[in-house]
Amino acid sequence: MKKDKKKSDIPVKATPQSGNLWRARVLPISDFEFCSPPANMKIGQGELVVMSTRYGIDVARILGPVSNLDSVGNAEVRQIIRIASKKDLSKHRSLEKLEKEAFEICRAKISALKLSMKLVSSHYTFDKWKILFFFTADGRVDFRELVRLLAVRFKKRIELRQIGARDETRVVGGVGVCGRLYCCHSITDRLATVPVKTAKDQNLPPSLLKTSGQCGRLLCCLSYELGHQASKEKSGVADGKTKYKCGGYTF
Repeated sequence: MKKDKKKSDIPVKATPQSGNLWRARVLPISDFEFCSPPANMKIGQGELVVMSTRYGIDVARILGPVSNLDSVGNAEVRQIIRIASKKDLSKHRSLEKLEKEAFEICRAKISALKLSMKLVSSHYTFDKWKILFFFTADGRVDFRELVRLLAVRFKKRIELRQIGARDETRVVGGVGVCGRLYCCHSITDRLATVPVKTAKDQNLPPSLLKTSGQCGRLLCCLSYELGHQASKEKSGVADGKTKYKCGGYTF
């Protein structure tokens, strides 16, 4: 494994500060981070930045400011290194091409080793120090030989991460029945379990075809609507006949 020799590329943490705390979406893998820029850096919503993440250095898009520090809790706040330059974005596009190549190579080796796993995506960290491969599988998989072969082939640090069906949808992305990007891909990666009771409490039909997302699990937005529905019932507005609406789609 190669060691990173650039001290500036070592992921660093920041201290959350009121008025200078932001939420960002890591572009390649749709992870979401709390982040903070240096005191002399001004950023805005929609800005592309180079920042530290849980996996290393990456390019991320600023979603917006975080006004309630209590909502952050014990989550780590990452340091924004700089606003992405044209050179950074050009490098990001070149890495996307390398990721496609790495994906095909890894998939071929999985087939050759006859491993029971489905490769979902591959990702180079921005400093090219590490390649991450995300996969799904029904059970535990012994991928030690696969890691060895990939390390020999790429001369990089290799990480394989097993993810679930909901995380697969988050990484791949897509458009929901509401016409918007999947919540898990565009808003948050906090994939809390949505119990069946959530749908029953909103008087929704039992049909899973209407209340399930692409991942096969109950729609994440059902939990968002639950608080709104409870508020209406408490105020006496709900009559039990109100149809559920999400982004213009009516159940």
